[in-house]
Amino acid sequence: MRSPIKVLFILQLVVFTWIGSISTTSAMVDWQEIKQLNLEEQPLDITASLNGDFIFVLVPGAVLVYGETEDKPMNRIPVDQGFDRITWSERNKTLILTSTSSKTVKGTPDAPVTVVVFSDYE
Repeated sequence: MRSPIKVLFILQLVVFTWIGSISTTSAMVDWQEIKQLNLEEQPLDITASLNGDFIFVLVPGAVLVYGETEDKPMNRIPVDQGFDRITWSERNKTLILTSTSSKTVKGTPDAPVTVVVFSDYE
């Protein structure tokens, strides 16, 4: 059986080696600015098509559609003011709009709730 001091020393050595390897490891990210847009409205969220042909900017009440080469919106799609998130689904070639603030309630919000627990399964 190993002594507790040896085990503690080995454990400390492993932890310090792991911490040292984290701090010395670095990852490089290559990036470049492709386009800069001057928006007249405050954007809530932004997404792009997978191939980069279209950029979709969600602003309150609308989605602005920019082409790869256009500096002005190609199209303005009116949407409900409650949407504050946008994403692009490549599979369906669809924009998906969601809201983090609105809550959908069926029935009255203050309806009573019954919780039933079945704890005697055999």
